[in-house]
Amino acid sequence: MTATLQFRPLYGAKSVDPFCFLLKIGRITVLLDCGWNERFDLRLLQPLIQVLPQVDLVLLSHPDTQHVGALPYLVAKAGLKAPVYAAAPVAKLGLMFMYDHHTGLNVSWRSICMHCCCINPAS
Repeated sequence: MTATLQFRPLYGAKSVDPFCFLLKIGRITVLLDCGWNERFDLRLLQPLIQVLPQVDLVLLSHPDTQHVGALPYLVAKAGLKAPVYAAAPVAKLGLMFMYDHHTGLNVSWRSICMHCCCINPAS
């Protein structure tokens, strides 16, 4: 018996956008990467959110925001229930990248500079 194979870019194939592809192998639908841009623009995720109920599993290829950036949002806010698979280094570095990116967004420039000479702490 043969299985049909379909590969569909959801975004990121012809632009500088992050990467997200839908791979169908027979009756199994694989989400290959779920990247997000640095601005965390929700409009970018619309094609992905539309097909999310069809996804049977997620496969992550790289640990950076361009490949895994939308995963926390998809699980927490968009209802992704599919299991997520990645090689051990991708999973561990992906956690580190997302933590680093998240903490970087929550730190103001002033609080960074308070520990150096560019801002006078007394002002």
